Amino acid sequence: MNVVAIDLGHSAVKMTFDSKDGGVTREIFPAAACPNFEFSMGEKDERAQFETVEVDGAKFLVGNTALVQCAEKIEDTLKQNWVKTPGHAALLKMAKKIADTHLDDQPRAYVLGLPVKDMADQRSILAEVSSTHLEGEEDKTFVLPQPLGVFYAYSINSNFEPEEEKSEGSWAIVDIGYYSTDFVIVSEGTPVESTADSCDGIRLAVERLKTLLEDRYGIRRSMVAVEKILRRGYATDKGKKIDITKELEEVGELMAERIVDALNKAIPSERIDEANGVLVAGGGTNLIFDHIQSRLPHSFKVEDERTDLDHNGSRYLVSEGYYRFGKLLTSTFE
Repeated sequence: MNVVAIDLGHSAVKMTFDSKDGGVTREIFPAAACPNFEFSMGEKDERAQFETVEVDGAKFLVGNTALVQCAEKIEDTLKQNWVKTPGHAALLKMAKKIADTHLDDQPRAYVLGLPVKDMADQRSILAEVSSTHLEGEEDKTFVLPQPLGVFYAYSINSNFEPEEEKSEGSWAIVDIGYYSTDFVIVSEGTPVESTADSCDGIRLAVERLKTLLEDRYGIRRSMVAVEKILRRGYATDKGKKIDITKELEEVGELMAERIVDALNKAIPSERIDEANGVLVAGGGTNLIFDHIQSRLPHSFKVEDERTDLDHNGSRYLVSEGYYRFGKLLTSTFE
């Protein structure tokens, strides 16, 4: 059984999945979807055609095509019942379409996730949506609490075996996303729901860096452009490379302070202190980790072992954890 792990975030969809050559593949595309429309300036190019999917008889543009062609009409991914929307279903259909290009007709195990706080209300809904828009007759869907993606990426090794010393006891999970940073205590492999909470994500750092670039260098850029500057670690203006090391330190310090303060308010300090460690992952990890570790010395940056893939790094670790869980689970089916 092939495993397709999908981390459907509010800013991007990250995938880790089997490929028919026996290897592992990763893909990423923006979490953007909007109703299809006829292009007035010619036919859709090959990419736009591929990034067009159908949901319940209605066509949607998704991914980069949606961002370029209809940015103002993109469905709000932060709405409370997003998993029930056609736009969410369109992103799942796009993920399936991508997987179809790499896989044969063997049955699949789809592994998806939800924030801990949404599991009670939305787990069955997401499973039903997956059944409608992803699954074939012999496919299965598994919905996990999202922080377990980080935990499994850390505690299940690349041979898909649980490592006992990494699985026992309690661990604090900090998953740094674009719109939110989610955290929870995982005790003996189970998320403790009362400790689940969230605070600002990397968007806060982008907003602050945008202001600093304008105030100090007169560089005015969009949020999308500033996010790219943040990830690559320097700015350019009129052909000149601008060193922003100081600014990155400032925004990293701001983010770490916000995260640790929120963590301490949500979870009693003794629970954090008695945890085996604080596992930190997500797209903003490299910017923030040193600042978090200075406040929480038992923090660990969960490393992505798949450095051979084009798509690698901390932002893929949730999908990696889902994938390792799926491989471990499906090995019991055979």
